[in-house]
Amino acid sequence: MSEHSAMRYEGPGKSRSLLENVRRIIQTKEQLNRRCELRYTVKEIVQYEFTGRKEPENLGVLLDVSRSGLRMTSPEPISEGTVVSVKNKAYEAMCEVRNCLATTDKSYEIGLKIVTFTPRFSEAPGEGPCLDSQP
Repeated sequence: MSEHSAMRYEGPGKSRSLLENVRRIIQTKEQLNRRCELRYTVKEIVQYEFTGRKEPENLGVLLDVSRSGLRMTSPEPISEGTVVSVKNKAYEAMCEVRNCLATTDKSYEIGLKIVTFTPRFSEAPGEGPCLDSQP
């Protein structure tokens, strides 16, 4: 193997230097971090389903939330522009996929823009059904 070939990455139909690949990864990570609001780390299991499809719900891990978006993991890639419904015990959010990035653990990080947000009923111990936000 020549020194030149060791510095090149042969991707699908493309040849880039190692430095070009590192720059591309950094740019991709920066694109995923476009939200200007404060993010809150969550790490909880959520259900998600694709709008308009009759498929069973999928499970993902919600990584963080902000006022305008969510970030979660998925075992499968989801195309940009796809509308998904993300649900947990407290809310249901209709979201648009903004980006999808493969991770090192064979899952995908999905950046989601919140389109609509609906609180759900939950039960507090001993209090019965109530909304999370009191009037």
